[in-house]
Amino acid sequence: MLRLQRLTVRHLPWLVAIAVGFVTFVGVRVSANSEVRLLRDRERVGLERGLEQRAANIVTARLAGGKLPEDNAAWFIDRAHHSSQAIGKPDVEPPLFNLAEGAKDGPVYDEFAQRDSRFETYTRPIGPTESVIVIQDINWLSGRLRGLSERPRRGIVVSTLFAAGGVWLVTRLLLRPAKRAFAHRQDFLADAAHEMRTPLAIIQASAGHALSRPRTSEEYVRSMAEIRSAAERAGAGVAELLDLARFEAGQAVPRLAPLRLDLLAEEVAASSRFDDCTVTTSVGPSIVVDADMALLRQAVDNVVRNAAARASHVVITTSADGRDGVLAVADDGPGFGAETKAYVFERFRRADQSGTAGLGLPIVAAILAAHGGRAEADNQPEGGAVVRLRVPRSRSHL
Repeated sequence: MLRLQRLTVRHLPWLVAIAVGFVTFVGVRVSANSEVRLLRDRERVGLERGLEQRAANIVTARLAGGKLPEDNAAWFIDRAHHSSQAIGKPDVEPPLFNLAEGAKDGPVYDEFAQRDSRFETYTRPIGPTESVIVIQDINWLSGRLRGLSERPRRGIVVSTLFAAGGVWLVTRLLLRPAKRAFAHRQDFLADAAHEMRTPLAIIQASAGHALSRPRTSEEYVRSMAEIRSAAERAGAGVAELLDLARFEAGQAVPRLAPLRLDLLAEEVAASSRFDDCTVTTSVGPSIVVDADMALLRQAVDNVVRNAAARASHVVITTSADGRDGVLAVADDGPGFGAETKAYVFERFRRADQSGTAGLGLPIVAAILAAHGGRAEADNQPEGGAVVRLRVPRSRSHL
């Protein structure tokens, strides 16, 4: 199912583009063919009207007894005497009498070919046995009609490619949210498997060890304690994973209100209790930021727990830096390695052997991003790590 969904999301732009391209091709071709037929009809009508006008001019001049117009492609035909008279100096010899026989009952259009050329003819009776015949070389017309046919073909190709390409691009843009959601789902499943793997292994190992043979009550208690600890770790990992998924999906929207960073630092320091680490705060100026109290408290707690895991003393300080309020958590531990500072806020990355490989710092980065701020990791000149949480200060207290 996941593979089918991945293929569908990946190939949907191409499928839609192909479908739209095919529909566009058919539609434009039908429209172009109709336009070509219309243009051909117009050219044909213009040619026939020109032949009719030439024949009418000749007939009018003959009936009036005037000078015949110059025309090197016109003849008088007398069927009764089987004679013909060229009006000008033609350079072709049409089948005059055959054409005249076909026009006994009225004007007739016809065609004939001669010396690799095609001619349109118009035969008009002017008496019981007499007719006038005019002809027109239509090779130029055939070339023009071919040009009319080729021009729409180019337009069809361009229109099809343009429509298909445009739809492909628009579909990709419209599918970005779906692709991101699918990627988040994939990441969630992968991270859940990663987070649950170690606790489940501990639970299985402890349960298997306890059940492998009869044991004392103290040994059973120890195994159950290991199982409970692993289950608590799994529960905390899943809770963190759900929190991170909500932030990345944009479902956790901070409820902003004025919040004093210095008071938050004092509260976290006073409530933090660790066996091998002390947490203190350095009194700083009153700094008010617009933040969600619960979310920002969660971010600070995560940073403090991460620092306490590798240090014996953690200090929380607050300061102002331009338009940002800064809460810094410094420790006296080994600090961040030069190669690890770039990814300390990535999922399941361990900064050193003392730190945890979980989602604490990635959640911190997500919470700060939701507030329009950011989290920074660095080392202190005198040693130890420092994580700075930057939150925009309240406009009313700048």
